[in-house]
Parts: sequence; C-alpha cells; structure tokens
Amino acid sequence: MNEHSSQPSQPDATNSAAAPRRRPARHQRNHGRRQHKNQAAPHPFTPEQLSQRAASVPTITYPAQLPVSARQEEIAAAILANQVVIVAGETGSGKTTQIPKICLDLVAASTP
Repeated sequence: MNEHSSQPSQPDATNSAAAPRRRPARHQRNHGRRQHKNQAAPHPFTPEQLSQRAASVPTITYPAQLPVSARQEEIAAAILANQVVIVAGETGSGKTTQIPKICLDLVAASTP
C-alpha cells in the first residue's frame, strides 16, 4: 500500500525491468578458449614410462620423532571408521606433513 492512499502501490518502470543476466558458473566458463570437437586425445604413457614412474615413487616414511607418526595406526583406523576426523596436536607434531601420508598409504592399500 502506498503511504498516503489506500490504493496498493504500483511498481514503477525502473523496478519492472528484467533482472540482469547472471554469469555462468565458474566451472561452465571456458575463459575465451575454443573447444574443438576433433581435438585428439593426449597420447597415453607407454608401458616403459609407466614402470619408470612407478619405480621413481619414493617410499613413504614416518619420522619417529613426530608424535603423529607414533599414533599412525590409530589415526589410520579413525580415518577408515569415520567420515570426519579431527586431529589436534602441538605445533610441529606432524599433523600437516604426516596425515596426508597416512591417507596415501590407506589409498594405496585399498587399490589393487
């Protein structure tokens, strides 16, 4: 209703304009790059290259002086059993460096 009358207020011409167009979602933008339908797929690695890559992967080690390393098995069991795991520890205890390695070990153990 309008403040000075009993008639409902009418939208003015500026408010009735169409809403502005929204930008596409980030994953839908191609940032000016053309997509070619006939573009060839990248060449896969040769078996020799794959074996060289597999041989060059370093083994995962856990430094014994880090508290997180000492509780590696307990943390791995918690990760497997729960959707969310919160690990709290002192600065320098290995949370940032050792937890990703524990996760990599879990993935490697579950992959044939």
